Amino acid sequence: MKTNELKIPENIDLNEMDNEPETWFNISDPLKANVPPLEFIVDGYCAKGLITVIGGSAGSGKSLFNQILFQKRNDELLPTQKGKAIYLTGADSSESEIRRRAKAIKSNDGLYTVPLPDSLYCVATNDEFMGELEHQIKNQGFDAVIFDTLADFHEGNLYEAEKANITMQRFTRLARSANVAVILITHTRKGSKIKNEYNVEDISDSRVFGTKADFVFGLKSEYQKDGSNLIELQCVKSRSAKPLSPLRAEIYFNDVMNELKITRSERMFSPELEAQTKEEKRLHKIREVQRLKDEGKSTREIADLLDIGVGTVSKYSNISEQDLSAG
Repeated sequence: MKTNELKIPENIDLNEMDNEPETWFNISDPLKANVPPLEFIVDGYCAKGLITVIGGSAGSGKSLFNQILFQKRNDELLPTQKGKAIYLTGADSSESEIRRRAKAIKSNDGLYTVPLPDSLYCVATNDEFMGELEHQIKNQGFDAVIFDTLADFHEGNLYEAEKANITMQRFTRLARSANVAVILITHTRKGSKIKNEYNVEDISDSRVFGTKADFVFGLKSEYQKDGSNLIELQCVKSRSAKPLSPLRAEIYFNDVMNELKITRSERMFSPELEAQTKEEKRLHKIREVQRLKDEGKSTREIADLLDIGVGTVSKYSNISEQDLSAG
C-alpha cells in the first residue's frame, strides 16, 4: 500500500518558518533613547525643524517684531544665532513695506525677501511652490522662513479643520525635511485684544494652527502718547522644557539716530497703571483712617471725613503696618 507523502518544494528553507514575523511594535525606554537637542535660532522663540505661530491684533507690530529680530540678528532682545532667513509676504504685507522698514532699521545681518510670482499659486498645498522653496532653503543654507500671514498661504476656509490640518502637515514637512525654523504670522481672535494674558485658543483663525504648532506666542500691544508701541511677547505653548518668560519691549523711532529701534522695557500697560493707581488710593485711605483714629476721631467721624462706609473704617483700622508693607 502506498502512503501519501507531503511534498515540500526545494526552494523553501524550513528554518525560516520558525522565525518570528516582523512587527512595528518595538518598545524603547524614553529616558535612555537618544534625542537631539533643540537647535534654537532665537532662544525660546523658534528652532530648526519646528513651527512657531505668532498672533497679534491688526497693527500690533507682529510683522515688524519678526523683521527686526531676523534683520538685526543680535542679542538685544533674545540670544540669536547668526544665519539667513527668508521673509515671504502675502496680501497683508508687501515687498515695498518690508523695504521701507528695512531702511528704517538700517543694518541687515541676514534677512532676505523673495517676490512671489503671480503666475504661481503660492500656498502650502501647492507642491510646485513648496518643492522649489524647500530646494532653495537647502541649497542656500537658510535657517528660518517667515510666512506673513498664515492665511495668505492657506488654501480654502480657515475654519475647516481638515484643510487647516493639511496646511500644517505641509509646513511641518517643510520644517523637518529642510531642517528650517518655520514662523507663521497670524491674527488673534476678535475680543482677545482686551485680555491681559493670551491663551492658545486666542491665536489665529483656527485652533488647529495653534495646537499643531511647536511654539505659540501672542503679541500684546498698546501705542503710547509719545508715539512708541509697547509690546509684550507672551508664550502660550512651548516644546522647550523652559518656556520663554513674557518679554516686554518698546518699538520706537529714534530721531537722533534716525533709526527704528526695539528695546526691552519695564513700562506698564494702561490697565496695569489703573490698577496701580487704585491700589495707591486704597493704601492712602488706610493710612488716613489710622491717622485719624490715632487722633481720637470716632468711626463715624472718620467715615464722614473720608466719605467711606463705617464698615470700611473698621476694616482699615485693623490692618497692621506689616500687612501694608507686605501688600
